[in-house]
Amino acid sequence: MLNYSTFNMDKQEISKDVFEDRGTRVKGDVAYIVPTFFYQWGEHRHNGTFARIGLGFGLGVTRYTGNIELFPSNNIVSFSDKSYELDFAGGIFVEARYRHWGIRISAAGPSFEDDEYEYNVSNIAFNLGYSYYF
Repeated sequence: MLNYSTFNMDKQEISKDVFEDRGTRVKGDVAYIVPTFFYQWGEHRHNGTFARIGLGFGLGVTRYTGNIELFPSNNIVSFSDKSYELDFAGGIFVEARYRHWGIRISAAGPSFEDDEYEYNVSNIAFNLGYSYYF
């Protein structure tokens, strides 16, 4: 699993499943490479049927800057990290295909901590596709 993406967060969860623009912003980018081992059931061929489950461990980087509001104290905290320090990254995926139709769900990204906080940045993807062989 290999990915680079940017993120821009402008809403905060203020209670369970309630998001609101509190005037805080965080933006950044994340990149990771996660070699993944998987187990497969079935046959992977042009009209085969199979299912896979995979788990991987690797390295990633996250750069970010912004501020958030902490609850219940309502303190606004500014934070920033513009370094390219490598951190542990993990990933998991589930994939299945029936003949030409396939589905894949994956989540991966780095996690790290500083003196005050623990950070988990994840990229979650859902793919539905049709493969045509010629």
